[in-house]
Amino acid sequence: MNRITLYPLLATLWLGACSPAPVVVPVVAPVAAWQMVMASPDAAMSILDSTGHTTPLPINGREPSWTPDGELIGVTPDRTQVFLADAQGGSVRQVGNLSLARIYKPQMARNGTIVFADFATNSVFVVQPDGSGLRKLVSPAAVPSISPDGSWVAYTVPGAHNEIWRISIDGTGARQLTFPTDPNAPDANVPAISPDGTQIAIYSGHELETRIEGGNVAVIPASGGARRNVTSCVLGGTPCMQADVPGWWPDGGSLVIDQASPAEPTGATYRVNLDGTGDTRMWGALRGDGTAPVMP
Repeated sequence: MNRITLYPLLATLWLGACSPAPVVVPVVAPVAAWQMVMASPDAAMSILDSTGHTTPLPINGREPSWTPDGELIGVTPDRTQVFLADAQGGSVRQVGNLSLARIYKPQMARNGTIVFADFATNSVFVVQPDGSGLRKLVSPAAVPSISPDGSWVAYTVPGAHNEIWRISIDGTGARQLTFPTDPNAPDANVPAISPDGTQIAIYSGHELETRIEGGNVAVIPASGGARRNVTSCVLGGTPCMQADVPGWWPDGGSLVIDQASPAEPTGATYRVNLDGTGDTRMWGALRGDGTAPVMP
């Protein structure tokens, strides 16, 4: 081997030995900007995130919501107990032993106070996470929402027309917030208090025994006042997207709602801005009625 062929060969061997190893770039899954907890009619729970991924949870429950500290709260499938779980559906704990027959819509405030309704007694109750302090707050009452600071509760009073009331957490100061003054929207139902406690999102429309007509989602001040429709379904008008069961986006700028139409009669889950714009289909089924369905 002569000098002319030797040097290139040595150079090739040296460069090969000293070249850095190939860099392996890990594939990083997209970070979810938000997570929405859902429950199917058969009580199977799952989480839909901002990347479009759905994760089944290992627990069953109804009307699930997020707690302020990022846990899950819901009702057992038989509607007799309230439970808490971690964000992955583990570490499940029963909230005391409530011994009620038809529990609905549990929600937790920042101070840990839990509110829920019991359809069997037509009442709203409050309780602490360890099951202590269970007491009836108000009756007749249904579908409650607790303020972020835990100081007051909005709820529905059933009657010839359902209407929204509010009451202090100590059971005083009950007063009516909505009235049947609009013949096209005499009913109000399923209140959800905003993250800053200044507004209440509601169902506003005409509820009949066999169906809901002209159903919209509206917003009222927390102290009561005129309804401002977020959606625009008109009673007796062109078939439209009927809206119901609002829940707030964590920043308070939009709502998660149920919507149904002749084209989608079983309903789907949508997000809509408070000014009615940006109505976006999020999921092809109803989410399961949780009052605080989204965690950032």
